[in-house]
Amino acid sequence: MKKITKLLFVFTSILLAFGTSLSLKAQNIPNWEFLPLGYNYLDPDNFNVSGSYSFFEVSNFNSFRVKPNTEYTLFQTFPTETFFGNHQVTAYDANSVLITSDFVFEYTHYDGNYSTITFTTPANTKYLDIDFEIIYDGSEPCDFYPLDEYIVLWEGTSYPGTQEESVIYEGPDINYDPVISGNNGYYYTDVNNPVSAATIKSGLIAMDDVDGDITSSIIIHSDGYTAHKNTLGEYPIVFQVSDSSQNTTNFTVYVIVVDNDDPVISGKNSHTFKETSLVPLSYFQSFLTATDNYDGVLTNHITVSSDNYSSNYNVLGTHTIIFSVSDSSNNVGTYTVSVVVQDGTPPVFSGPQSINKGNNTTITLASIISQISAFDSVDGNVSSKIVVESDNYSRNSNRVGSWEIELSCQDNLLNTSYYTITVNVTDVVHPLFMINQQVITIELSDNHLGVQDFIKVLVKTKAISEEAVVSVIADEYSDNKNTPGTYKIILGVGDDQMDLEVNVIEGLYEQLQDANPNLWQRIINWFSHIWQVIKGFFINLFEIIFK
Repeated sequence: MKKITKLLFVFTSILLAFGTSLSLKAQNIPNWEFLPLGYNYLDPDNFNVSGSYSFFEVSNFNSFRVKPNTEYTLFQTFPTETFFGNHQVTAYDANSVLITSDFVFEYTHYDGNYSTITFTTPANTKYLDIDFEIIYDGSEPCDFYPLDEYIVLWEGTSYPGTQEESVIYEGPDINYDPVISGNNGYYYTDVNNPVSAATIKSGLIAMDDVDGDITSSIIIHSDGYTAHKNTLGEYPIVFQVSDSSQNTTNFTVYVIVVDNDDPVISGKNSHTFKETSLVPLSYFQSFLTATDNYDGVLTNHITVSSDNYSSNYNVLGTHTIIFSVSDSSNNVGTYTVSVVVQDGTPPVFSGPQSINKGNNTTITLASIISQISAFDSVDGNVSSKIVVESDNYSRNSNRVGSWEIELSCQDNLLNTSYYTITVNVTDVVHPLFMINQQVITIELSDNHLGVQDFIKVLVKTKAISEEAVVSVIADEYSDNKNTPGTYKIILGVGDDQMDLEVNVIEGLYEQLQDANPNLWQRIINWFSHIWQVIKGFFINLFEIIFK
């Protein structure tokens, strides 16, 4: 028995020394069993945050590892917007037994609120529970997830970084020395790069009280590990050594194959939508895939961890959705998707939609548009961006009827609204005083005549009295005198009104020459007869007009 005891002792010492270089995550040992790797003790996966907007309650799921007799301070990243309310800290020893000593708290304040909470752990503390309230006074919505972006628990009283910059939890500070229990040892290895049985064997030394160092005699008696080294689980390797007297000792190393890699989510991480409709979370998730180094494709296991969008879908700005996925080893991968909510509401018009006018008055299009304004909820007054889409009024401004003007207006995000104005033109001239309509036909190539020329001819031909006050009520002709067509001129003659119809024809002479010869001859004969009767009168008239 003495020989075996001494032999086991040497195995234990060497295996412990060999294991000190390991830093792999144990499959069955959670993060909170270890001190943090970085400067924040708060693992967001170990904390529950409940509440909304201005008041939140925070508590840990599992007691987490801390140092004994150490001063800790609870900080918030944004000290002018975030404060602490009621709080409670509970300590436990290495056996998870409650430590009953009371904590003494010290505080710093901002505007009368707690901005930091400082306390010291008892001498035999190994684990801690902490519960506290968060009072939020910021202008932007916040859900305090993940917790480590907003709250920090660290040693001492100095913020471990630049204020208003998050101190992210970096995971556990793992140092897995092999554990020796009787004739057994435990060795943790990563499934991505599993250790060989020969490497484990090379770390063992066997000593005998008679033969001395018999390390070279160590053999692998049985190996339940090598065939499964790429599969998560716990597998035994039995090492055996015998001395010269054939005294034999077995030593079993249980190799635990663990997966330390988080699953990876990838896909589209930014979307832009209008604030007018809520987009389901499944839409954003449909762009994502998830893979794991061990479990393979995990896309169907993606879940929503945090949703800051759905409740703010109609609030302009950028909102986040955090998706997560877990593998079979409870490694968690997260992915943040940003949703930019933009203005989706078009400008609103105001002003008259119906305007009434008489056919003897003039209201310009610009005058009508000046009565219309447009306002946008984001861009403000956008009246300067009003555009005329169609105008059926201007060319009919003195014609009796209802004529529409269609306007549009866009804001800076091209949200567009439309507005229709109806102009009702009514006949306000008494029909008993209407002078018969005059028809004038002009060849386009010889057209140098203006409205005043027509008035002179009408006066000379006694169609209008020389004493009459003549005004132009409406004139479709002047702007179109060089374009073939029929145009209306309305003259005010004293208290009466005269309508002129001006036909501007291109190729009038050719049309007359190409007309029916018989018809043309009859027209010539008729005018010849008339001329014989009244030629004296017109000779005198033309001499007066063109003198």
